[in-house]
Formats: sequence, structure tokens, C-alpha cells
Amino acid sequence: MQDVTSNQGVAIVESQSKIDFLKNLKSLRMGLNGIDKSLNGYGYRYQDFNEIIREIKQVIKSNNLDIDFVQCPTIKSFDGNIVNVITTTFYSTKTGYSYSFDTPIYTEELKSIE
Repeated sequence: MQDVTSNQGVAIVESQSKIDFLKNLKSLRMGLNGIDKSLNGYGYRYQDFNEIIREIKQVIKSNNLDIDFVQCPTIKSFDGNIVNVITTTFYSTKTGYSYSFDTPIYTEELKSIE
């Protein structure tokens, strides 16, 4: 019986960790201002990656959010094709709860335009 109670306690803590994480993520998202697309290239206007990172870090700090993130370049296989991606992981600094997503980097297409 103690195992069932213990498992329920773990499930409650995990659920609360997820809820707290999502609240922090929402606060981050709501606190982000639009970043100007001030850079030009290949016929497009785009945002400065470093400005995006600075803005995210500033919102986390100014709102004292229990959230941080890391980004790692890697490769993934999608439908049998190897794709360069940046894996971004947001995580709670208190509970370790995390959420990751991949952003493709289309370097091959950019090289072919040159």
C-alpha cells in the first residue's frame, strides 16, 4: 500500500512541476517584446539571433522566473533525410522539468543561393 501512496505522491509532484513550469513559460512568452527584423540578407529581413537571446534572458531575470534554457546544434533524421537543427530545451531550475523542440537550420539552401 505504501508503494501506491508513494507513486501518487510522485505523480502529484510531477504534475505540479509541470504546472509551475508552464506558468513560468507563459510569463516568459507574455513578457517578450517584438524584436525588430533589422538584418537583411538573401532578399529577406530577419532578426538578430543574439538580440533574441538577450531579450529572453532579460525577461527571465526581470521577472525572476524559475526557467532557463540551453541550445545545442545537432542533426536529426526526418523522413530519412538528415537535417541540421538547433535543439532548444527550456527547463525549471528548481524541479528539472523540461521541454525541448528542434528548429531546422537550412544551411544547404543558403549555400546554393550564393
